[in-house]
Amino acid sequence: MRIIDADDALARVKPYDPEDENWAVTGGTAIRLIHNAIDNAPTIDAVLVTRCEGCKYNDACLTQSFLEDAGSVPLDRKTFYCADAEPK
Repeated sequence: MRIIDADDALARVKPYDPEDENWAVTGGTAIRLIHNAIDNAPTIDAVLVTRCEGCKYNDACLTQSFLEDAGSVPLDRKTFYCADAEPK
């Protein structure tokens, strides 16, 4: 999977105009143009993360226990994630 900058991809595409409906472009040409816009879109620097509520260690999380025992505020399982997380 490649995470792209969708704003950049859309900037490479001509803005829609109702007059465009009069063009005689084939489906194959349209698909090729869409693929080119996506293929040429730059990737962004990001990684996929697993949040606590989707982690297989959710109920026995050592990171969460350590942080809460150290006096940290209670962690929100919907937004918190750590390096040890693995999807259920």
